[in-house]
Amino acid sequence: MKSHRKLQTGCLVVLWMAIYFTTSMSTAQEMSFTDINGRIAFASDQDGDMEIYTIIPNGSEVTQLTFNDVDDTDPNWSPDGLEIAYVTYMTPTTRAIKIMASNGTNDRLLTVNPQIVNSFQPDWSLDGERIAFVSVLEDATTIFSVGRDGTGLSQVSLGEGNAYQPTWSPDGTKIAYLQGEIGGAARNSLDTFGLFIFDTLLMQTTALPVGPSYSNIDWSPNGLSIIFEGVLLYEVVQSINPNGTNYRTLLDVGISQSDPSWSSDGNYIIFELNGRDIGILSADGQQMFNLTNSPDVREIDPNWFRMVDTTTITPTSTYTSTPTTTSTSAPTFTTTPTPTVTFTPTETATSTLTLTPTSTSSPTASFTPTPTSTFTTIATFTPTATFTPAVTCTITAANSSALVSAINTANANGTSLDTICLTNSTYTFVSAQNSIALPSITTPIMIIGNGAILERGNGAPQFRLFNVTNSGSLTLQNLTIRNFNAGGGNGGAILSTGTVMLDGVTVVSNLARFAGGIHSSGTLTITDSTLSSNSSQENAGAIYLNSGTLTITDTTLQSNSARYGSGIYMNDGTATLTNVTMQSNNATEQGAGVYQRVGTLTITGGLFESNTARFGNGVYVDAGTATLSGVVMRNNTATEEGAAIYNRTGTLSVSGSMFDNNRARYGAAISNRGLMTVSGSIFTGNIAVQSGGAVYHQNANAQNGVVQSCFTGNTARFGGAVFSQTANFNAQNNWWGRRRVLRGRW
Repeated sequence: MKSHRKLQTGCLVVLWMAIYFTTSMSTAQEMSFTDINGRIAFASDQDGDMEIYTIIPNGSEVTQLTFNDVDDTDPNWSPDGLEIAYVTYMTPTTRAIKIMASNGTNDRLLTVNPQIVNSFQPDWSLDGERIAFVSVLEDATTIFSVGRDGTGLSQVSLGEGNAYQPTWSPDGTKIAYLQGEIGGAARNSLDTFGLFIFDTLLMQTTALPVGPSYSNIDWSPNGLSIIFEGVLLYEVVQSINPNGTNYRTLLDVGISQSDPSWSSDGNYIIFELNGRDIGILSADGQQMFNLTNSPDVREIDPNWFRMVDTTTITPTSTYTSTPTTTSTSAPTFTTTPTPTVTFTPTETATSTLTLTPTSTSSPTASFTPTPTSTFTTIATFTPTATFTPAVTCTITAANSSALVSAINTANANGTSLDTICLTNSTYTFVSAQNSIALPSITTPIMIIGNGAILERGNGAPQFRLFNVTNSGSLTLQNLTIRNFNAGGGNGGAILSTGTVMLDGVTVVSNLARFAGGIHSSGTLTITDSTLSSNSSQENAGAIYLNSGTLTITDTTLQSNSARYGSGIYMNDGTATLTNVTMQSNNATEQGAGVYQRVGTLTITGGLFESNTARFGNGVYVDAGTATLSGVVMRNNTATEEGAAIYNRTGTLSVSGSMFDNNRARYGAAISNRGLMTVSGSIFTGNIAVQSGGAVYHQNANAQNGVVQSCFTGNTARFGGAVFSQTANFNAQNNWWGRRRVLRGRW
């Protein structure tokens, strides 16, 4: 039985193959590639012979799918991402096409017809119902197509000559392929093939004008062009329109670029670089990236399945994004999500980092370790439809006093929802009752702002805007709240023990002792909003979660300030952050982005950038459980430890994330004193003045470790990549890169 070794891939580097580009690169520029959309399937000889693997496009989480004693090559994703067709060698000279599930299970033969032998080069139709492929028929290679279940075999190419490399048009009505004379043009030779297009409806074949040297063709998802491997002095990525016009070279970097294919959404081209690595090229040919960068093994035949948002919105009546008082019906929408595909890599050790402990003491804590032998990728996509539905306004309030009256009326109406619509103007408040500008919210109320600004007037006494009681529910849409001040109290803009929902709201320049923006002990949901320049004398510049739940999506928290938790302070409860930007927040002590005292914190996607604090500029985990996936943390500066993340006694899990150019005394990216597991992540250009350029660790628990991750260009006085105060820290199965240097040389 073969060993299940993990493929050691290269990680994101700043100047890939730069020694070549200093003399030969003419147009394409190096791409800092952090895309995590979908997975790339490819073949590699890491296992001794060629096997099928998948990888996240940012170079992390490599998963081996096949474990055969023969070569497996040429993987091709089904359009729904659920299956992969590939070529397996039945004998040293006979190939067959197999299909397996995207996690490597349910492996089965596709081509079982005794007349169709030695089959290869599979390509799915867009609807996923048929597969075109090449097979040997009467000593010549011929194009066939067959149903997904192996039935309905039909021949595509006719005439004398070998036919190769079928590729479907995106509408599924045509198949392009190459054809040459019998015995001519092996793969990657300089012989010329003709490019033909077969119409499956008319059953007719059209030959494109003879011109370029075609090889390894692939039809673009938008149907406008066909890319192929052309030949100058070496293989290059070229393109031509399906009618034979607009022949051009997309990429020429002075070394071989072969076997190009489109990502499934048409945004990128993926190809073999110098016959060994996998390169990624933007569709316009201007940016590129070396995905694998593994000089000791070969990675070939790349094929990229990217998840595309297929959400559709079908209104039942005419509506606009700004509701009016005359709207009487709401639009409906239908969501067709892209299937979520889970990949579970096989984990074994291939490299070992030996760390020498020092006499520095570690805090004593009790933990319940979380098993870490299985890591799940973040290659999922959930389509969303964000829009403001048309509504019927219960009350229209044209000024601040009218808004006070409207809320009193709504509270008196009982538990039914009241909708108050504002005008696109400024509502200025100069006085308050019980330090609150508006009556307390005690029933369900929605306020549609229509671009309105709600502000505390200059020279007015200190008061907040909203107070939401246990029985109250407040929904705010499309408005701005600014310049409110709760003085020595909580929640400069909003204090809530009930339910608050913000959609398209800006909360700016508010002040309090705790929570300059919002203080919540209930349920708080924020979508597509901005909280900026809010401040507190103590904790939570923008948001204080005292208890309950906090859900934030597609929102920016910027330039907020506090002693602890300038963006968010979690006293307790559950917080879920998705695609949140934490930028330029400042904490005089800890947690410029998020301070987690206890509770459960989940962060998926998003950016933490240029935050400053003493400890844990991005996230400070005092206790509790924190899980981060697909997060980018860059340019954060801590005067002490953990510029991106500081974990004191909590349980921290990080996967598929990037840490770039963070700076601290210890652990420029992560400083850990609790329980921590990191997988499939990239650490580049982080700088520690003392120890742990990327990671500083001080905890004796055996569950701690960093695996399947990439380190390059990190520096420190001790431990440029990882520094551990204990000997049992797991740093296996990682890629240890080189330092980043200038002028395109290593």
